[in-house]
Amino acid sequence: MGRKKNTNNKKNTNIQNEIFHEIYGKYFQSVAEILKLAIDKKLDKKKINNISTNVIGFCATEISIPDKLKENKWKLLLSDYTTPIKHEPTMPLTILEKRWLKTVLNDRRLRLFMEDKAIAEANRDLADVEPLFAEKDMVFFDRYNDGDDFTDEQYIKKFRLLMQAVETKHKVHIVYQEQSGDAKICPDVVPVNLEYSLRDDRFRLQCIYKEEYLNLDLQNINIVNSSDFITTDERCFISPKLEHLEILVKNERNTLERILFHFADLTKETTRLDKDNYQLQIFYDLRDEHEIIRRILSFGPTIKLQGPGRFIVLIQEQLKKQLQYQQQR
Repeated sequence: MGRKKNTNNKKNTNIQNEIFHEIYGKYFQSVAEILKLAIDKKLDKKKINNISTNVIGFCATEISIPDKLKENKWKLLLSDYTTPIKHEPTMPLTILEKRWLKTVLNDRRLRLFMEDKAIAEANRDLADVEPLFAEKDMVFFDRYNDGDDFTDEQYIKKFRLLMQAVETKHKVHIVYQEQSGDAKICPDVVPVNLEYSLRDDRFRLQCIYKEEYLNLDLQNINIVNSSDFITTDERCFISPKLEHLEILVKNERNTLERILFHFADLTKETTRLDKDNYQLQIFYDLRDEHEIIRRILSFGPTIKLQGPGRFIVLIQEQLKKQLQYQQQR
């Protein structure tokens, strides 16, 4: 059985290709600029000509657009330079943009940020669009497999409440499960940020509690209720205590790209020493040092710490703890 060609889709694709064509796209932008002024009732003949030439820069546009608008061929502009259009024109999405949006809609973390109704509506609008890739197509060589369960309803509720607290600058009461298994009650916590770790595949809450800066795994925060929010007129701010690392990077197994990616949120300076070796300086907040140690250890022998000495000692101590743990198993 043959498949019927969808002539409407083909026609729409041709129109879209013209809109984003180097020249035809300029026509769209020019008309859109003119119509924006018409909607605001600020348009006249001189402005039409100025936009057609100065904004776009094509001589052919100067001739064709004013003529077609004045002759009402497009039925977009009235004789008094107003328009029947009520909303400002916007550029349609390209096929690539639609495919990227469909990919984002399939991300299991999206429900943390969007309501189910909004996601369903977006999926209906992009029902015929193929995503760029699926999560099963991605292979991670340096990511742990025990990440957060982003589909858990309680986790989603907890995340949204904390995100709201960060945005509205409210304090919150939480109960945190420590590594020892003990539950730590933390009233009047000031949420600062929610940070995602690609390597660990989990979120952490950066917060201030009793003038101490903490990084708490979201999965270990057991109780967060909306009734626990406390309005505050002032927020605790602690000035960052900056430190820096000096690292020698041997660009094997794509190490340079991976380390720059893993530390993308921090200020860095990179110097190429020779074909395969780079010196990297990473600047970080001292309060995040535990997380920095975790990241550094994930790179193994392809990097070499050059300083500061204090940080090298911390790495050595952490390695000794890991060795002792392995020997006790």
